[in-house]
Order: sequence, then structure tokens, then C-alpha cells
Amino acid sequence: MAVTRRRSRSRSPAKRSQSRRRRRSPSKARRSAAPNVVQAITALGNRNGSSAAAIVKQVSGGRATAAVRRRVAAGLKRAVASGTIQRTRGGYRIAAAKVSFELLL
Repeated sequence: MAVTRRRSRSRSPAKRSQSRRRRRSPSKARRSAAPNVVQAITALGNRNGSSAAAIVKQVSGGRATAAVRRRVAAGLKRAVASGTIQRTRGGYRIAAAKVSFELLL
């Protein structure tokens, strides 16, 4: 008695890799954390600047995870590069020339 092999219906490699890719819709794309960082610094209201840990705590609502810390660090870096906030001794503060109504919302 001959054993017949059942033919599998596997997809082509191109279709397999396409299904494995993670698709992200434009509405769920990650937004920059820089506006949240600016709002947190404003909410903290420290005149000489706020520490990165205090900003992370303010943004996350007290539940800081590694992902939140990374996003806040990236937001801080981006905001400093654009001149929105300034790096001070041990903290960050809003740049005096860049304070506008839009940033404080």
C-alpha cells in the first residue's frame, strides 16, 4: 500500500512575509511626546526647571514604564533641538522666547 503525501497549501514567501509584517494604520501612528513634555513642564511650574524623572512622572500619571521613559526622553531631546525647551542644571525649562499660547494648551 503506497502512502500518498498530502500536498500542503502553503502561501508563497512574499505573501507570508506580507502577513507577518505589522501593519499600522495612520490613525494609530505614534505621535511625538514633545507636546506632552511641554505641558508637563508647564504643569510642574518649577522656575529653575524640572528634572527628567519629574517630567516622566507627570506625563505617565505616576505609572512610569520603560516605554514611557523612552518616549519622554525622545520628546525632551526633540524639544531641546527645536528650541522649545532649554536644558538647565539637572532639568529642563520652557525657553523664554518660545512660550506661546499653543504650547501652554
